[in-house]
Amino acid sequence: MKNLQPIYHFSEQTHFTAEDHLLMELGDAGASIMRYHPENRMIAGLIVYHNIEETGISFEEILQSMVEGVADHRIRIFIDDAQSLLVPLLNHQPALNQSMLELAFGSQEYRNIHQDQLLKLNLVNVYSLPDTFEKQLKKSLSHYVSFRHSTSAQVSKEVGGHQLHVSFFYNSIKIIVHENGKLFLCHRYEFNQPEDLLYRLVHLCQELHWQPQNVTLTLSGQITTDDAIFRILYDYFDQLLMLEHQDWDAKHPGIKSLPGHFFSHLISLATCE
Repeated sequence: MKNLQPIYHFSEQTHFTAEDHLLMELGDAGASIMRYHPENRMIAGLIVYHNIEETGISFEEILQSMVEGVADHRIRIFIDDAQSLLVPLLNHQPALNQSMLELAFGSQEYRNIHQDQLLKLNLVNVYSLPDTFEKQLKKSLSHYVSFRHSTSAQVSKEVGGHQLHVSFFYNSIKIIVHENGKLFLCHRYEFNQPEDLLYRLVHLCQELHWQPQNVTLTLSGQITTDDAIFRILYDYFDQLLMLEHQDWDAKHPGIKSLPGHFFSHLISLATCE
């Protein structure tokens, strides 16, 4: 990973308590780290980093400082790298993983290939990670902590009806589409102009023969109601919601000051099975 620049850094303490759990979402768009207490649905700390080229904090420094003192079974690591493919279980052949990824994303040199089985969905999530990333991860952790891809958890959530869900990151979006409660699409895209996203969503509705005014569009991540993209989407989608977890609270006043949908996808990951 590149060096990282902190965007939010809300934490009242540097040492962990016995009640602390740690969730980290790491990927090519940056890193999000949440310290939380699942028993009373409390967020104790939140740190969000964006990737930058030359200055900032190294990935290893962040990991080493965050995992110290946290028991293995209380650490959850999710990877959100764009090079990910959902493959039907019946058609999946592990020997072809590399070829599929190369066809979709180009050379897989210096990348390690992984897969998550999603048995309830009869899918396999095939993805690759830079070799340097995994070396940093293993070097930073004094013990091995397993990880899975964020998409594997997100698409496994039960959803009813027709739904579009868009998560906004620093320089990309992830779109998850359900038709009659069944997964239709999950993909991450580079995001440049508001019109780019609107085109993708309207095209999806046309492909599925949906009327935008009858579809629930749920948003999460780095978007506000003042953003141009929100105003454009608001004109097309009558059922526009911000994903929030009203039953969760936060200790730090800085976290309380943020809109809940800024970090709601992290709570969704923390509560997934």
